[in-house]
This record gives sequence, C-alpha cells and structure tokens, in this order.
Amino acid sequence: MTAFGRSKWTALEVTVSEEQLDMLGTDLDQIIENLDKLTDDDLKSAWPVTLANLVEVFKAAFARKGLSEKQALELAQHAVVAQAHYMGGREFYLPRGDSLQRALRNMQVWQEFNGRNIDALMAKYGFTRQGIAKILREQRSLARKKVQLPLL
Repeated sequence: MTAFGRSKWTALEVTVSEEQLDMLGTDLDQIIENLDKLTDDDLKSAWPVTLANLVEVFKAAFARKGLSEKQALELAQHAVVAQAHYMGGREFYLPRGDSLQRALRNMQVWQEFNGRNIDALMAKYGFTRQGIAKILREQRSLARKKVQLPLL
C-alpha cells in the first residue's frame, strides 16, 4: 500500500534541472541531436539517477526485442529525453500488474475500434457488447480530455 492508498500504482517523479537542460539545450530536437555526444559515463554522472535508470530499463527492453546494444541505447535515450521533456518536473503514476494490462488492453480496443466492428472486438477480447461499450466510453472520454480544454 502506498501513501496514496493504491498498491497497484508506482509513483515516479522525473525532474530535469536547469543545469542539465542547459547542458543539452532546451529544445527537444536540440537535446536529441546532442545525445550522440554523451557517453554512458556522462549519462550516469550528469543525469538524475531516475533518468539514467529509465535509460537502462528501456535499453534492456529494446535489446530483448532484437535491437543491437547501440541501437537499444540510442532509442532508450531518445525515449527518456522525450518523456522527461514532456513530464519533467511533474509527479505522475505508472500502473503495473493487472492495472497496466487492463489499461493497455483498453487502449488497444479503442485503437482497433472503427465504428462498425463491435462484434469482432467482442469475439477477440471476450467481452459482452456492454463491456466493449463501457471501454469505448471510457477511452472516448480520455481522448476528449486530451484535446478539449476544461471550461473553468
């Protein structure tokens, strides 16, 4: 159980200091261009521990998918920089276990939905029509929140 009362969520805070941004630049494209100039030792000594750990986690995941060590490291660095640029300075939660699997499945259902394939989605995912409709309502609401500004 966490301080937030949810045992299935992991809190992760990623903060990029001004000094670290200055080291790499402030524009995301500029940061990514300068990644090639950093060595593994630079990453481990200059980046916050969380970012360096994320690079290692992503690198291992990409390597398991068949990328070379160099390709995996490069892609991992780019992914972490993009995530830090987007979420830097904010606290956010990452689901794990069943919650993560459910969230990923629901996103997949939403991505596969074309307006006319509810029966196919029911068969593929083993849900009733009401179950698929509930997932679609939730995902539609989440998608709307991404693009629609709050009224007040």
